Amino acid sequence: MIQQSPLSCAPEGLEYLGEGGMAVVYRGLDAEGEPVAVKVLREALRGDAEAQRRFKAEYRVLAALDHPGIPAAHGQGLSAEGLPYYAMTLVGGESLEALGPVDAEQARALLAELLPILSHVHRRGLVHGDLKAENLMRAEDGRLMLMDFGLAGPAGARPHGLEGTVTHLAPELIQRGRADQRTDLYALGVILYKWLTGQLPILGASPAETLRGQVETLPAPPSTLVSGLDPELDGLTLRLLAKRPQDRPQSANEVLRTLGFEAEEETLALPLQAAFVGRAGILGELLAHVSPLAAGQRSRPLLLKGTSGSGKTRLLEELAQQARALDLAVVTGRAPAGGAPWGLWLDLCRELTAVARTRVPDEGAALEAALAPLASAPDAGAVQAFEAALTRVVQAIARRQGLLLLLDDWEQADTASRDLALALSAKDAPSGWILAGHANA
Repeated sequence: MIQQSPLSCAPEGLEYLGEGGMAVVYRGLDAEGEPVAVKVLREALRGDAEAQRRFKAEYRVLAALDHPGIPAAHGQGLSAEGLPYYAMTLVGGESLEALGPVDAEQARALLAELLPILSHVHRRGLVHGDLKAENLMRAEDGRLMLMDFGLAGPAGARPHGLEGTVTHLAPELIQRGRADQRTDLYALGVILYKWLTGQLPILGASPAETLRGQVETLPAPPSTLVSGLDPELDGLTLRLLAKRPQDRPQSANEVLRTLGFEAEEETLALPLQAAFVGRAGILGELLAHVSPLAAGQRSRPLLLKGTSGSGKTRLLEELAQQARALDLAVVTGRAPAGGAPWGLWLDLCRELTAVARTRVPDEGAALEAALAPLASAPDAGAVQAFEAALTRVVQAIARRQGLLLLLDDWEQADTASRDLALALSAKDAPSGWILAGHANA
């Protein structure tokens, strides 16, 4: 924690570094005597409960992240004057605000540094919310650092309306006030465009015109401004700047792979007690796994873990509601206590067959016929017929509409039900699907 004696909002005792609308930043020391940046809420906001809530939320975001390209949280508390403060890694260096234009090789190198940092943020269920070159810093030790998490928060609705840098705001944020990892990827497209061309893709005569342009105007391809530009970077930039989120790359890792770089595997298990940003952060992490389905991409199975009574079922209900808002087909099932044979699928197929009747009626009718023998000691032929019918229904719905299957009380499922779920989740389909189950820890 910060040594209390020198922490004062007065200049004496701490070296003044700068200030923003919410806080004043000083150079301080942690308990080991190492220099840190100390961010103290402004005196004028002492009585502003909302400002204090947002200030503390900013610290919780930093505390939820653990990456060498992000300033580490070093503690929080109250100053001698009773003002909230928190400390973070002191990063010296230069902003990349003035960088550009750069050549293709340098642009690729910068993306190879930035995208793993951004992926780490997104895999915590968070959106940075103000991604721009000004918030990228080349540290004195050579590392690229992502700074300023004041607008960061869980994926979903933005609680404070339209905030951020107008030239970098994605259309869905402007029109619907919603953000996910693809919103940050739009801002990345703006950064990449400026790195390649030296200018912004959309810039109006006023903030209002710029916002309108973000929604309505297609930017000129970078290759029309830079002769001989790498076609792959040209196309990638335009994909990142697509007006519809589903037309952009769906994750930072996808962009990395597009460029030929290795990317870490996506998260497979999500502990319910994980210290992200509370319940909303966990929901945001789940939505980050679900959102690729809306773009016709397969999503890997996700296992949600938590102790009994920790709110797993309620969380799945909230996830289902959010997924339906993305126009996904959502089917839920619960494994019965005692591990009754095929109990999980017997429960889930009641809802699945109802969905199939309206979307793929022929496949749905075949599944209903194959389901009946499953309830009473089916022979190998009946099981095989059911598995085949179920596979056809899942893949048919996935081709028409992203499909999300939520399997509750996963720890109670019988072995055969589990094996079938895992086998189905591994099959390719144009829209794909995700298993979100959970086991009591």
